Amino acid sequence: MHNIARALSALALLIVSACATTSATLPNFDDALRTHLDAVTSRNLQALEPTLSRTDELILIFPNGSMTRTKAEYLAFHRDWFAQTTWRMEFTPEWTRVSAHTAQALLRTRYRDTAADGSAIDNRALLLMTFELQDGAWRLVTDQNTRIPPPSA
Repeated sequence: MHNIARALSALALLIVSACATTSATLPNFDDALRTHLDAVTSRNLQALEPTLSRTDELILIFPNGSMTRTKAEYLAFHRDWFAQTTWRMEFTPEWTRVSAHTAQALLRTRYRDTAADGSAIDNRALLLMTFELQDGAWRLVTDQNTRIPPPSA
């Protein structure tokens, strides 16, 4: 009985130690989020790609409810979007949550552009992004956009 108690105590100490080490060595999510958002605002596909899921599954939900499901589709959309030079996008952080393997960020966005007829586009949305810890780095796995009305004047 004494050996079992000693083994359980050693196992508990090992688990506590492993948990402390894991939380102390988590990469900084704020830095990862900033890197991702900077890649978007600077239209830099090469800087964006390392912030994305290592797997091919990457969900992108647009404000109109349509969506893509793969990393290849995500990159293709961003390649085309980044080629357009008239838009600007601003991000305002609202909330973040970080756990041992998952992190989420909720941001307000403001997207401005010029339509083909010359009229101004000024759209606002809520953007919820989910990142997963993959190979020691935070990687985007879900990007959900929900359009919201502009603030009342």
